[in-house]
Amino acid sequence: MKQKYAIGTGKYYFNVHGETAVILIHRDTKEEAIQGFLRYKRSGKSCEWLGLWNGNSFIESTVSA
Repeated sequence: MKQKYAIGTGKYYFNVHGETAVILIHRDTKEEAIQGFLRYKRSGKSCEWLGLWNGNSFIESTVSA
């Protein structure tokens, strides 16, 4: 993933794929991140769950409510 921005350690991330861009969205808690992710999925958006950023890689890379 090529990045032009800093990713905060300890935050949950997911991508929302639009027609022309991929938007990276973060939330501070897992519950908020899952709610936001599922809200985008229900609205018909193509989404990709990334998980919790630990400073080196994404962990908790599966959505489990």
